[in-house]
Amino acid sequence: MKKYLMMAAVASMALVGCVNEESENLTQQQARKISFDIPVMGTQSRAGEIQGDDYPGTESFVVYAKQYAGNFTNWSNGTDFWDGGLAASKKGDTWETDDDYYWPPTGYTLTFAAYSPSSVTNATYGSDGLTVTGFDASGNVDLMYSGRITNQTSSVGATGVPVVFKHALSSVVFSAIDADPNANYKITALSVSGLFIKTGTFKENLTDNGVAPSSQGWSNQSAAETMTHTPDLEGGIEVTAEANPLVETPITQNETAWLMIPQTVNENATVTIDYTVTPTKGAPYDVTNKPILLKDFKTEETTPASITTWEMANRYKYIIKFVGDASGRVKIVFKPSIIGWTEVPGGKATYTIQ
Repeated sequence: MKKYLMMAAVASMALVGCVNEESENLTQQQARKISFDIPVMGTQSRAGEIQGDDYPGTESFVVYAKQYAGNFTNWSNGTDFWDGGLAASKKGDTWETDDDYYWPPTGYTLTFAAYSPSSVTNATYGSDGLTVTGFDASGNVDLMYSGRITNQTSSVGATGVPVVFKHALSSVVFSAIDADPNANYKITALSVSGLFIKTGTFKENLTDNGVAPSSQGWSNQSAAETMTHTPDLEGGIEVTAEANPLVETPITQNETAWLMIPQTVNENATVTIDYTVTPTKGAPYDVTNKPILLKDFKTEETTPASITTWEMANRYKYIIKFVGDASGRVKIVFKPSIIGWTEVPGGKATYTIQ
């Protein structure tokens, strides 16, 4: 059985709320199923950063809906179009709720709001927008929210309701540069460890009419505790060697990014790398457990400054630059010397002149 939510705007049309799909006889407007147009966010799973313009087809989100006679005024003034939030996922070429819902007739509009992914628990939605209580960042889930999508009608057609997600967390990624013309580098392992805030509450803090959002952000953070992020580098990352111009090689990206509650960066937080050095001449060798403090990454080489705060919706890229001697390599040179002769008596012989 499918759910068809329709308003009896025309007296001659008495429609039943739950009808058999094979026997229904609906007008063109009333038969338009509600679907969603989601920006593409990549193909990775929910564990890790969703990046780009496309939402992954393996993921699902939760959407809320309110109905208004006319245009949106206040969230609290609308009528619930369905109960609470419903999960929406990809079905064929469109994004839809599990049960099929259809647009109301002319004169009515729908306003939507959504968050992603649907696996997030402790989420509620009201006149002040989305609240996620006790979000745990250790799951490395990319928490996102849409804001309100107001005054939607069946005119969106097959393209679907436009849902544009914004990131609620901070993203931390790493790249590398090979600035050493005399060797190639392969990063085999990377980990980040330190005292970090693990849980907190996100509040969208919208006004009821949705016109001017107040401060959005996080509160009720837990005490900092030791957290370690060790992404799987799948056999290692070869750092691209090109001196002019220097080319960045991503070490962590997308699903291997580290997603964190926005917070002050612990000054003792450390990134540790293992890597293999292959000189242009000579035998390769391994460097293991090379520690670098996060505060030692500088935003500018000429006027050094480190990142002290990870803010919401920002992605922070830390770059490891290999420059030869500074990475521990020292060129083999020689200093020849000669040990002086030691005189040893060879004996004396007398020669008689003939």
